[in-house]
Amino acid sequence: MVGNKTDLENEREISKEQGAKFADENNYCFEETSCETCSNVASAFETIIIMTINDMYKNEQQKLNVEGNIGEFKLIKDDNTQGRKEKKKCC
Repeated sequence: MVGNKTDLENEREISKEQGAKFADENNYCFEETSCETCSNVASAFETIIIMTINDMYKNEQQKLNVEGNIGEFKLIKDDNTQGRKEKKKCC
């Protein structure tokens, strides 16, 4: 579950705590983002992609009735931002 527009804090209708609680109660991941400031946008997409890949492999394992763990993908973030231009807007 992704909450967007965190740059508009004064217009917030749902607190971060409420969002996190709802996500936890419904077994969702939760992340807040802002396209205006590019805050957590890439991270949210990366999380969705990794979760989708993991679900695909789990489904394939069930279809093939294979015993054992076929593993899960782990996200490795590249914190090397040297030489990259900072975008002001993501969208």
